[in-house]
Amino acid sequence: MAPAPVTVRVLVVDDDQDDCLLVASFLGDAKRTKFVVEAAYSPAAALDKLKTGKYDVLLVDWKLDALGIPTTGIDFKNDIEALHYRIPVVLITNHGDRHLQALALEEGVAEYLEKGAFTADLLERTCLYAIGLHQQKMADGGGPGMGVMMEQLVALTRDSIAAMTDTKNEISGMRKDFKGQLVVMQSSCDTKFEGLQGTLKTLDIDIKDKDKVKWALGWVDEHRATAGILFGALLVMVIVLALVLQIIDVGKIKQAVSFNNHHHEVVEKHNG
Repeated sequence: MAPAPVTVRVLVVDDDQDDCLLVASFLGDAKRTKFVVEAAYSPAAALDKLKTGKYDVLLVDWKLDALGIPTTGIDFKNDIEALHYRIPVVLITNHGDRHLQALALEEGVAEYLEKGAFTADLLERTCLYAIGLHQQKMADGGGPGMGVMMEQLVALTRDSIAAMTDTKNEISGMRKDFKGQLVVMQSSCDTKFEGLQGTLKTLDIDIKDKDKVKWALGWVDEHRATAGILFGALLVMVIVLALVLQIIDVGKIKQAVSFNNHHHEVVEKHNG
């Protein structure tokens, strides 16, 4: 049976109102935890809220503006600890600096997140982890019970792993489908390429024929006298050949007529 949802009170300390709204929106999408989110746009405003309200975790920006004086989220954490506020702090920054991350953890910050890199699921788990870690250190019974918090965190982590597995399987299926489509596309491209090769070969032959004609016309243009003589000789040969064929045809006709007349004479004598 899933553990009952717990309510977690969060104070976001960031001088950028849009970032505060974004964090609140992410926490509003939490799967297993009910987050009650408030925002403070300066360290002074955050201190005022701490005096009147009780929070389970603070999400603090790395760069803050204290009455026009730049300060850091770590400085703010140290200031509230000096005032005896024992609340876990999660540092949020625009820069993914490993040195800064190491410094924040050395200073006792519960966790470190980079803006633009976290999701609703990661932010929820980080808040639960920070609270659970703080409860383990303090063991003063403040906030949600340690056992309930850890059960909530384990259940959320299990759901996250299941979601990642489903996503992995879906991506694997999409990859197989895409691979099959690539095979079909490759086969189609090979067929079209073979057809294109045949067309190019035909075109190449046509181009060669045209090149031959172009070469012949160029030769005639460069050797007009010689080409004229050859053309004249060829024309004479054609005329002579035509006359010879005509003479041959006339001789055959005369021979056929003579044979026909002789045949009639023989027939008439035989009949007479």
